[in-house]
Amino acid sequence: MDTNFPALREALANDVENVTLRVHLCDLLIEHGRDDEALADIRAGLAYAPDDVALLGLATRVLDRMGNSDLARRYERVLDAVIGAVELEEIAPPEPTTADEHSSGSTASATSPTPSSTQDELSEAQREPSLGAVIHDLREGDDAGTPIGHDSPTAPVTFHGPPQGWDATIEPGRRLIEIRQPWTSLDRLVGMTKLRGDLYAFCDNPSTPQLGGLLLWGPPGCGKATMADACAGTLERQVVHVHVAEAVETWLVKGRHEIAAIFAEAEANAPCVLFLDGLDALCGHASLVTQALREFMTRLDKLVRDCGDRIAVIGSTQRPWLLNRNVIEARRFGTQLLVQSPDAEARAAIIRQQLADRPIGRIDTEGLAAATPTYSAAELVFVCELATEYAIFDSIDTGETRPVTMKDLVRAIDETAPSTAQWFRTARDHATNSTGTDLR
Repeated sequence: MDTNFPALREALANDVENVTLRVHLCDLLIEHGRDDEALADIRAGLAYAPDDVALLGLATRVLDRMGNSDLARRYERVLDAVIGAVELEEIAPPEPTTADEHSSGSTASATSPTPSSTQDELSEAQREPSLGAVIHDLREGDDAGTPIGHDSPTAPVTFHGPPQGWDATIEPGRRLIEIRQPWTSLDRLVGMTKLRGDLYAFCDNPSTPQLGGLLLWGPPGCGKATMADACAGTLERQVVHVHVAEAVETWLVKGRHEIAAIFAEAEANAPCVLFLDGLDALCGHASLVTQALREFMTRLDKLVRDCGDRIAVIGSTQRPWLLNRNVIEARRFGTQLLVQSPDAEARAAIIRQQLADRPIGRIDTEGLAAATPTYSAAELVFVCELATEYAIFDSIDTGETRPVTMKDLVRAIDETAPSTAQWFRTARDHATNSTGTDLR
């Protein structure tokens, strides 16, 4: 029944990595004909579990229902490869990669695992497709210019640099990479004095072979992307913004030449800031993702070594506990900063900025800032929007226009639960129950 969806979504929001619950929700969405919602949830789940057979199967099913048979067949190939690899015991935990392997650029890390003796004994008719063969087929069979997940694009996006294998068009609404000018700088930000000081220090000496790049980590909605833009504005460089979670899905079905395209775009648009948004999406456990991760680290090392004076690398993550230790070595991300809820000065500035162009009464911004100590920047924006809606609806009901008041804002705060406390509890649990990731 439809009435089950809000409860399921609330449960999933509190446990986003619960694949079983996500599969159940997606199955119900498909059953009720809500294919677009189901596909969005499936893609979100694959960012957490790229080798989950149930999610890959649902992706194939819903894409067939939506008439996108081309992408459905690609997911089907990945599904067959994962099933075949499991049966042949080809999927194994990723082995630690040494610095020598990265610096030598060996191609051995980017190839599929060596087939077992069991596979050698099977006849040709009995063999399941290997992961390496599937990757090869996907590359060879790829139609140049066909966007992932969309048969006939209506809004082509052209990049500034040479494509190098990256599609010249992208499905509308799905961003993989953006090249743009920063919208702010560190001297325009308010509050967060300690964090801004650390960011100034990074901007004084960005992305060197000794120090690597900058990793920003912390709860969602607290301004990691804003801080990356502020660094770019301070350095007076444009931003090559890579949405890693979206890109991982592309790499799964199209091959690792897409990874090379990211770094080619950065080099073509240097001097710039390469912002890798959602870096944890790279660290899945399937062999396909492991190969992409190794290729990514090799390319990143080369970029920092050869272009560190012209390209500053900044990564961000909401889930640092998922990051592979090899990714966050000092030579790749030597500066690692926690971006948490804005302080009181920053919260007051956010509220003033959001209400600047709206009709308001007497507003005590400092009082509101004091009442929202654990609210993220995104949640403060939502509070202001919600309070504005209250004023608008009241004006419609009474037929008399009135401004946004403190009463509206207090009501909006009472009805908006901050999420950062839950994030810190989750982070603490991961730090306590596992060896975890060493975030310096």
